[in-house]
Amino acid sequence: MACPSSRFLAVALLLAMSSFGASAYPALGGYMPVSNVLEHAEIIKDVMAFADALAGESPDYAKAKKIYMFGAGNSCKSPSSVRTLQGFAQKDLTGESFADKFIAGGFPAKFWDAVILAALDGTADFAGAERTKRVTSLKKLVLGVCNFYASHELEAAIKKVESGDSADGSGSTLAWDEGWAFYYGSEPDGAEAAWGAAVEYDADFAGNGSITVSTEIVAQFNAGLHFVRNSTASLTNAIKARDTIYKLWALTYIRAALKYVELSETSYNGKVHAEGFAWYMAIDGFVASYHASAAKAMRDALDISKPSVPSGTFCAVRGRCCRPCLPWALAAKNWAPSRTPR
Repeated sequence: MACPSSRFLAVALLLAMSSFGASAYPALGGYMPVSNVLEHAEIIKDVMAFADALAGESPDYAKAKKIYMFGAGNSCKSPSSVRTLQGFAQKDLTGESFADKFIAGGFPAKFWDAVILAALDGTADFAGAERTKRVTSLKKLVLGVCNFYASHELEAAIKKVESGDSADGSGSTLAWDEGWAFYYGSEPDGAEAAWGAAVEYDADFAGNGSITVSTEIVAQFNAGLHFVRNSTASLTNAIKARDTIYKLWALTYIRAALKYVELSETSYNGKVHAEGFAWYMAIDGFVASYHASAAKAMRDALDISKPSVPSGTFCAVRGRCCRPCLPWALAAKNWAPSRTPR
């Protein structure tokens, strides 16, 4: 699929504006990029088009699959090439610290592509699955892919700092900016992207001094940008920011998993089960790298092929999945819901 020429006129305008300084690039939420990452952030519009194709009582799985595989023309690499969600899912990230945790835990390098295609086609664990389970899983899984690919850009930024490629608008700064763009998207409030999930689950687990991921992660991305730039570049501090971001992602998605395990146990329906399943997949391998049996307990609890979640599951997995937080110095208060799950 070719990209509309009008999109490249907009990009040219941004590039012209950049001659007045790095601040000419528009902010994405609380983050100010020093590179032109508009096209990267626009991948969220493919996510939204994908969700639209799945709306209603009769989801158009074929249309959604076409968007997934070939793009919707929203995020362009060049006038003749689009960025696609499947391109993210099929990228082999072996050798990168975040992806390697999944691979070490037994996940194939292209596990995202396999599960998304299964949900689209109604095969494997989704054979015979109800519409709500398939649709809800798909909507969240593609956000998980964007989050996963954001890790690739942070890893790329670190490598470029190591090689001394840290000029504004290219090298490490561009890669770091791209990481935020894929995580936050181009929508004004970031609500449609993975960052929006952090906002939601921050609210569910607010109070008692618990970490507000949606705020803290902005600070970590901004700090990381400082540490991959020119004269302020610091490999040690950039790695620290990256690793903190990964832990904050884990906090968001474990919170989501806990919320939906409890809801599935108390008032089961396919939608809440699928939400828990899909969100937890975004962090499963990372958790497994700290505590394999805890990760498996949550994975088994949210197995999408199960017709129900038995009583007692929530208490069992909550106790086990809090163990991995100990090496991260994340206090137990971060795992206590502030209100009855909804």
